[in-house]
Amino acid sequence: MFFTSIGTVIAHVLFWTAMFGLFYTGWVGASHYGPEEIAAQTTWVSKNLGMVVIVAFGGLVLGVLCEISSRMNKTDNQA
Repeated sequence: MFFTSIGTVIAHVLFWTAMFGLFYTGWVGASHYGPEEIAAQTTWVSKNLGMVVIVAFGGLVLGVLCEISSRMNKTDNQA
């Protein structure tokens, strides 16, 4: 049960950090740079967004696994 609780906390941190990164990247890109600067930074932005998606997906997968683990540990579900 300890690892399930820790995993749930880590999953939340990963997911919400990735969502903040996605929001921040979009906000900075839309408000501080013009089309020419964004086109020049396409490689950096695509790498950054790729990492954000990977981290968010990892957080979701870890959260699902922790949810399955917490339901398996309940006494009424065990045969």
